[in-house]
Amino acid sequence: RRWGLEASVLGEVSKDGRLKVLAGGETVVDAPAEALAEEGPVYQRPFERPAWLDEVQAAPVGDTAPPDPRTAFLQLLSSPGIASKRWVWEQYDHMIFLGTLHGPGSDAAVIRLPGTDVAVAITVDGPGRLCYLDPYEGALHAVAEAARNVACSGAKPLAVTNCLNFGNPEKPDVMWQFAEVVRGIGDACRALATPVTGGNVSFYNETMGRAIYPTPVIGMAGVCHSPEQAVGFRFRADGDVLLLLGSPDPDAFGGSEYAKVVNVAIGGKPPALDLVAERRLHDLLFEAAGAGVLRSAHDVSSGGLAVTLAESAIAGGKGFELSAFEGEPHRALFAEPASCVVVTTDDEDALRALADGAGVPVTRLGIVGGDALRFGSFDVSLEEATAAFETALPERLSATIDA
Repeated sequence: RRWGLEASVLGEVSKDGRLKVLAGGETVVDAPAEALAEEGPVYQRPFERPAWLDEVQAAPVGDTAPPDPRTAFLQLLSSPGIASKRWVWEQYDHMIFLGTLHGPGSDAAVIRLPGTDVAVAITVDGPGRLCYLDPYEGALHAVAEAARNVACSGAKPLAVTNCLNFGNPEKPDVMWQFAEVVRGIGDACRALATPVTGGNVSFYNETMGRAIYPTPVIGMAGVCHSPEQAVGFRFRADGDVLLLLGSPDPDAFGGSEYAKVVNVAIGGKPPALDLVAERRLHDLLFEAAGAGVLRSAHDVSSGGLAVTLAESAIAGGKGFELSAFEGEPHRALFAEPASCVVVTTDDEDALRALADGAGVPVTRLGIVGGDALRFGSFDVSLEEATAAFETALPERLSATIDA
């Protein structure tokens, strides 16, 4: 009534485990709920691993060094998949009755439930390119990254929902992609103890006979220790120490944003993912948030370490300076390894002690401060990085409309 909407009571929840439908006071359906939920017909279609996948996985992974890493960085920062989506989210109410603690742009939104002292973290993830290269491994990454985003917010990942998007399932290769993605989601959810609470499937997403990438979108929810212990992704104070939690992988370029944007390549295989190590990382982040030793946390994903650092710097209005890297700079900065998170802390010893206890590797990256993003091999002013990140999407959309 408050919002001028109609609402009708459909029924009520009972304790007898049966689904009953009444019409005119007469019971017309009386069936066990478990039979409807667990014993329905299984959807079976012929499926087969496509022959073209071997060629895709053998194609160049797109990891060659750029002529100028600074230019490559700005190119990534302003690419549609990475650039700020502020133009979109500022057009709707994202404050949820003023209960939003961390909103759009964060790894996960954190919302205080009205009238309670409970905060939940929610996020979505859908790595279509990774699932194109390997549907099973890509699905593992979809669940793992969604859970990691929730954990970065200081919450314990608890459950998922999904939206599975595919082409025509009457084609054996598409049906194989679907079966492999479902298998991957199941394995990842069992390993991370995040049951699937529901979801939907969207088939026949094709144009002129060409299917979209197999894209499972995973929605993950978790609960924080308390609203006060929710963790954001922005840098908070000069002098905070930058640490990398997890094991870097300089060869993790399969399906990466760098490969697509800079080298126009989509080939190879997704980065290796260890679900046991992934869960240890989640547990560490949740424990560290509860202990109050995390100043910020942001997972390494699209664009690699360079973009992860830049997003936190832009959000916090604070630069940073990195220590020297071994090997080729572009591999350290633009690779997209699994199970890696950049955190800041003002108590490095305490955080290292927690990480050691959890069996999670820790690497010191540098320190927060200044008005520039100092990567070691090149510098970008905070002002220039912010402009590239914030203006790219509206400028691209304006150019499209004008054209």
